[in-house]
Amino acid sequence: MLYPRKKFRKVYIEISNVCNLKCSFCPQTYLQRESDFMKADFFESLVKQVSPKVYLLCLHVMGEPLNHPQLPEFIKICEKHEQAVSIVTNGVQLNERNVQALLNATVHQINFSLQSFGDNFPQSSNKDYLKKIFNFIRLVLEKRSDMHINLRLWNSGHDQKTIDENSGIIAEIAKFLDLDFAEIAKLSLKGHRIKGNIFLNLAERFEWPELDGPLVAERGYCVALKNQFAILVDGTVVPCCFDREGVIDLGSCRKMSLDDILADDRAQNLRKGFQQSRIVEDLCKRCTYRERFN
Repeated sequence: MLYPRKKFRKVYIEISNVCNLKCSFCPQTYLQRESDFMKADFFESLVKQVSPKVYLLCLHVMGEPLNHPQLPEFIKICEKHEQAVSIVTNGVQLNERNVQALLNATVHQINFSLQSFGDNFPQSSNKDYLKKIFNFIRLVLEKRSDMHINLRLWNSGHDQKTIDENSGIIAEIAKFLDLDFAEIAKLSLKGHRIKGNIFLNLAERFEWPELDGPLVAERGYCVALKNQFAILVDGTVVPCCFDREGVIDLGSCRKMSLDDILADDRAQNLRKGFQQSRIVEDLCKRCTYRERFN
């Protein structure tokens, strides 16, 4: 369940920046930060600070959360602090250990990035991959029907091969859920509830912002530090989940309290800038995803 009267809608804690795949649409392959796995005691110290402030805790920025050897323990920590959890996963490591952890009542939402498999294994059939995810959804419908499942295809219209692959995946989803394929196939690029708490989320690829990228805008709005912020695996606080390298370093949770970091000048200037439609940080000026909030 979600808990009332919280300041932020989402906070991202990157429990690991290590991934088991190398997707062409993800900058994981050229991430400059040192690879690491967050320790449970540090994670709990963050949850204690975050829980009074946030509705939903997302256990990722970069990396694959199911790859973390202590994921079940992390979810138990969230349960202990009554913190609702969201997971984004490629689903490849949906083994028995992770399945049982994800069925915990504190897990509110799981997002499956279905475009990941074909991007990494273009010559392989996705039948077994999808079967594993569908079997998990069966368990969710049986044991956790309140959980939200988002089936993501965030590569729509990329090229004809991708269009054909996505059509095949949608056909398998329709077959599994006993739905009309023709009705699902014509859905627009956004999130759609297709059955119960199961959603199909269609979107085009987005470009990750780069400091050396082209200037997009100097005026505009974003929900960073209004609805969300992120904490990287080393404890660095950044304003949103797109700052994968910690360019906008607001402070370290290993050196300062989260309250002090969010109250510090750099965070306040960024937040107030967006309130006045001024883009303060150079990375934000090069972000196209931000335009979705204008």
